Amino acid sequence: MAWKLLVETITTASDGSATQLFDVTSGYVHSIRVVDTDITNTANVTITVERTGQNILIDGDFGATQTFYPRTLEQLDTDGSNLSTHTRVALANDRVKLVLAAGGDTKSAIVYIVIADG
Repeated sequence: MAWKLLVETITTASDGSATQLFDVTSGYVHSIRVVDTDITNTANVTITVERTGQNILIDGDFGATQTFYPRTLEQLDTDGSNLSTHTRVALANDRVKLVLAAGGDTKSAIVYIVIADG
C-alpha cells in the first residue's frame, strides 16, 4: 500500500472564514491531522470531496490540535438500508475541499491529510 500526504496551511480572512482546496489525488482518506496555531476553539469546519460534495468530516470544535479518522456509513446493496459498519471515503482524481467558519480574524492552522491508495 502506498501513502500520500497532502499538506496545506489554512489562514482565515478577517471575518474568520477560509476555503482551501488540496491537490488532486486518488485513494482513500485515512486520516486528517490538524495542527492548530491559533484558530478559535469554536471554529466550524466542513471537509468534502470537491466535485461530488460527499462529506468527509464535519466538526464544530475545529480549533485544537487533533487527529480524525473519518469514515462513512455503509449501505446494503439490495435496498440501501444503513449497516452498522463504516468505510473510508474514496477520492477519484478529485480534491479535498475544506471550508472553515468562525475561525477568528486572520488565524491559521496546518492540515495534513493522509491518503491511502488501496
